[in-house]
Amino acid sequence: MLKISPANAKLQKLAEKTGGKVYSLDLPAGHSCPFADKCKSRAVETVEGWRIFDGPNCEFRCYAATSEVIFAKTRNLRWHNLWLLRGAKTVKRMANEVLKAIPKRCTILRLHSAGDYFSKAYFRAILRAAWERPDIHFYGYTKALPYWIEYRNEVKETPNLHLVASHGGKRDDLISRYNLDSCRVVLTKGEARKLCLDIDHDDRYASGFVYRHNFAVLIHGTQPLGSPAGKARWANMRRGIGGYRVGKGYGLHKNKKRKAVAS
Repeated sequence: MLKISPANAKLQKLAEKTGGKVYSLDLPAGHSCPFADKCKSRAVETVEGWRIFDGPNCEFRCYAATSEVIFAKTRNLRWHNLWLLRGAKTVKRMANEVLKAIPKRCTILRLHSAGDYFSKAYFRAILRAAWERPDIHFYGYTKALPYWIEYRNEVKETPNLHLVASHGGKRDDLISRYNLDSCRVVLTKGEARKLCLDIDHDDRYASGFVYRHNFAVLIHGTQPLGSPAGKARWANMRRGIGGYRVGKGYGLHKNKKRKAVAS
């Protein structure tokens, strides 16, 4: 059975705001994100242990990849979910896996605090699950915009599903072309002000409970050493501004130069 995670610190804030019971369905960061680009990072097992590998165009590292390097339990849970869904193969079977795993108390399901829609069939499976559970509010960011566009009529006809296009993917051109609700990562509060974007601190905008057509999230998590994102993250932390901390002791690699073990 899929393993649905209870609300993390950020999602708990949403639960407090809405009075709902929030859970999340998570997959391995990067490995399940076919359209990731500027945020692409993955946890990879090497001969020296688990390490982060950033994609060639990485500008801001995915927070979820760092947690998978540090926490084996988190990593194993996400890979368990991906293997199970891939093994289900068909839209109907994947949808059934999602439906039977949803906790009885769940009223809000965050799709992919880590990971994304790894296939068109899986995107359709989530649509089907949302259709069958109109009592649950499904929401999440995605860079799998080609799937969204292909099934945009079905998405519009599913009022309990709220999707937000995440800037930094391979098909960002579709955001403006189809006027999709969107979010972008900003390095500072000042950058958000210049872009005339409100910052979402508790998923109120991401979930759609407070509607914003476009908004921002502040850079969080560990970032590539010496990068603009890394420098901004440390500057924000010194000012007492920022997101989550996940710990120390992980490996940071820009490119796959070391021998990797299949994960």
